[in-house]
Amino acid sequence: MFDPLDLYTFDEIQTEPLQLSLVKNKPTQLSPGRQLDETSANEDIHQSDDDDAIIDNLDLPSVRYASPEVILCILILLRPDRQVNFNRETKKCKSVLEICISHGLEPDLLKNLLNWYTEEWPNKRLNSMEKICSKIPLLRFMVSKELLLGYYTTVLKKYNKNDNSNDETIQQLLKELSSRISENCGRTAQPSIIRYFELKNLNNAIPLYEPSLTADNLGWKTWGSSLILSQLLVDYLHTVGVHITASCNQKKIKVLELGSGTGLVGLSWASKWKELYGTDKMEIFVTDLPEIVTNLKKMFH
Repeated sequence: MFDPLDLYTFDEIQTEPLQLSLVKNKPTQLSPGRQLDETSANEDIHQSDDDDAIIDNLDLPSVRYASPEVILCILILLRPDRQVNFNRETKKCKSVLEICISHGLEPDLLKNLLNWYTEEWPNKRLNSMEKICSKIPLLRFMVSKELLLGYYTTVLKKYNKNDNSNDETIQQLLKELSSRISENCGRTAQPSIIRYFELKNLNNAIPLYEPSLTADNLGWKTWGSSLILSQLLVDYLHTVGVHITASCNQKKIKVLELGSGTGLVGLSWASKWKELYGTDKMEIFVTDLPEIVTNLKKMFH
């Protein structure tokens, strides 16, 4: 059997005596230019670290000391992302302006928050609008729901019985706060939302309003199967729609949908038909139970 220890003997192993040097090393003299370059490099590294640094719930403004405008800005930035085809929108590298528009955030509120992180409570990880707009919304995924709910309830405790509860800013703060809390308390507690549906071969996205789920009204929610059927209908019109018009001899087409729910299927058909032929040659009827039709009317106007 091969033994790797047969490759050498103890006599062949030579150990060198350990030599200790008691002479102190002289400090290396750097030229002023080199010192400046190394200092700048270190600053760049620290700056890069600050840009990439992860934040957590401890970076949220102090409820005790921050103004209502600062807290309100945080709550708005923590709004859910736009829902597209049952998923959150995944567009990356949004500019500050795009984030403000998508969250409905006024620039003055963002300036108040920037002042908090630069003047009142300095934080290098959040000392620019770009850092604030890119990092604060990510806390919804990086911080546990329990910690976020703890922060929200602390805000609620302070402002729910505030002497200035009639103030417009505080009213808006409490409204945003109630939405953030309900969003973290399960599907049945979810507030009303607007979903957007983007279909292949359809130029524009379809917005649908979904009320809060109450009294088991499942017709107020968009079902996944309706998205599949909508895509099939749009594809059908896109490929054979011309033949439909020719076979109808220019007569108006009437379309009936039973059990429309939030109206995605009917809207998809109507939107694609409008793109191809306008609205003169088609009439669509969408139906559902009386309590569902109330919301359905908001989609067709």
